[in-house]
Amino acid sequence: YVSWLIDKMIVKQFALNDEDYNRLQTEYPTIGKNSVIEKLSIEIVKLYFQSENTLTTFKKGNKSVDLIVELEGIETPYEIKGTESADIAYNKLRVSSQPSYDALRNGLTLLRVSNVREKEVILYFLQYGIDYELVPEDRWRVKKYNIPT
Repeated sequence: YVSWLIDKMIVKQFALNDEDYNRLQTEYPTIGKNSVIEKLSIEIVKLYFQSENTLTTFKKGNKSVDLIVELEGIETPYEIKGTESADIAYNKLRVSSQPSYDALRNGLTLLRVSNVREKEVILYFLQYGIDYELVPEDRWRVKKYNIPT
């Protein structure tokens, strides 16, 4: 995979192998539901972290966390948001719950997975106040953070 920075945001390109890609597309078919995209995205994130270190384990999150990644006794929680779009698609990125909103404002990493229906995905590791801000709506819209120059 390839890794780079956009401003301070960590961006990683990750390629699924044929077996994993086919399995995930079968388990999470295209039916137009966001819940399917989110579940697919979580599975892609697990495969990414497993590719980094095979000793990585996972725990299901709670109200404010989608996935907890555990390695060598260190647990790192993530809010995971997937999209079929090839880019980060800020205009489609929403936070729906108060617990998630609070956790993100307090440092929880937002992990955006783009291109989820393709073999090569892009993972964006975003931090509140650096990469984005939360704009109040019925829920919170994620807007690219413009760093003053």
